[in-house]
Amino acid sequence: MKQFQRESAIERKCKLFAQQKGWFQVKIEKTSVRGFPDRLFIRAGKTVYVEFKSEVGLLSDAQIRVIAQMREHGADVYIISSMVEANAIFS
Repeated sequence: MKQFQRESAIERKCKLFAQQKGWFQVKIEKTSVRGFPDRLFIRAGKTVYVEFKSEVGLLSDAQIRVIAQMREHGADVYIISSMVEANAIFS
């Protein structure tokens, strides 16, 4: 049986990787918007929002709705479940 990384482990590795690549990052702990992404990353004038999920994790209805609204307004929002995906965004 395949072992999947926990969401928190993926987030921790991604955070460190992005910092090494020069990204400023903030954990978004509380907002008045249910379903808002987990972290904000900024580098060289580019702002990226990231929702972390395990390989088997699913977005909630609130997350789907908020991410769609953010994208409609021009925000770069990604769902990351592996370091391969993180590498593609933060390299």
